[in-house]
Amino acid sequence: MDLGKSVVIERVVLHTLNHGDAGNPVKGFGFPIRFRIEVADDAGFKTSKTIADQMKRYVEYLKSTAKDSIVSHGLGDWYDIGSGGPGESKLTSKGLTATAIYYQDLVILKETAALLGNTDEARQFEEQARAVKEAFNRNFFNADKNQYDRNSQTANAMPLVPGLVPEDRRAAVLNGLVAQIRAGGNRVTAGDVGFNYLMRALSDGDQSNVLCDMLIRDDGPGYAYQLKKGATSLTEAWDPNPGSSQNHCMLGHIEEWFYRGLGGIASDPAGPGFKNIIVKPQLAGDLSGANVTYDSLYGRIASNWKRDAGKLTMEVTIPGNTTFVVYVPAKDAAGVTESGKPAANADGVKFLRMENGAAA
Repeated sequence: MDLGKSVVIERVVLHTLNHGDAGNPVKGFGFPIRFRIEVADDAGFKTSKTIADQMKRYVEYLKSTAKDSIVSHGLGDWYDIGSGGPGESKLTSKGLTATAIYYQDLVILKETAALLGNTDEARQFEEQARAVKEAFNRNFFNADKNQYDRNSQTANAMPLVPGLVPEDRRAAVLNGLVAQIRAGGNRVTAGDVGFNYLMRALSDGDQSNVLCDMLIRDDGPGYAYQLKKGATSLTEAWDPNPGSSQNHCMLGHIEEWFYRGLGGIASDPAGPGFKNIIVKPQLAGDLSGANVTYDSLYGRIASNWKRDAGKLTMEVTIPGNTTFVVYVPAKDAAGVTESGKPAANADGVKFLRMENGAAA
């Protein structure tokens, strides 16, 4: 990757990163809630009772396989990078990945029940999720070291994303994950399941610089290495092993970071379907800029930023009949201008607050 060039991304159709697989709990089901946030409205979602019923049956299946709220079957962190050939998880216990997804499924069901107006059912799923969370931390969390399981990238990243890490330990677990990655030379070891959570944990934790440093390594398994080896589509293994699939969606998680991270384009859950839009770009690594577009149901959303000689320029396009919040990296609101004038005084623009080094 040439860091002197901008990253240009255009997305026309939406796809979901999670897909169901009844025999493998690590696949989970993120589609219904993700669908509501990204492309649906409440009225459309409430017609999907059939989907909710299917979700409940699947979680009942997982519950039937659990022992003391821990689910341990499946493939684990498929194709992670450890000793031996590619295949089932080597660095992370299957119980950690499967149970983390089991917990996430319960949280999704709680949110689904609440959206459908089933308050008693939502409360039941919340109680079940709480029991799974307690069992998860009891079995996998080393409180003395602030590490999970065998201290793999996947083991420490997965609990951060769905909220399994105790609130007072989140910073320590994230810092340990970053230190572990840096000590390992910014090399990826997480597999098909874990890398999605690694990407989310680093991005959500304002550590996109670390993620970017991992992505650009071309001297070992990873995206840049696949390109270096001549891959023209995503391969199943981090190294384009000819014994594995050469056209596979499994490691496509990074596409989400291109949009949510580099472009910073996200839908506010309070205004699903991009009715309320958030634009919060992450200026990662030495990238000079990024140009990201997404075609929502309301129209095209564009986030284009450039860095030059210490100056940041952002161009944001928002479709009509929507509201939006743009986060501009800045020391204070006075340093943000729109068409050469203080942004807070521009027509249609209102300064809201400073948040984590950005003016909203």
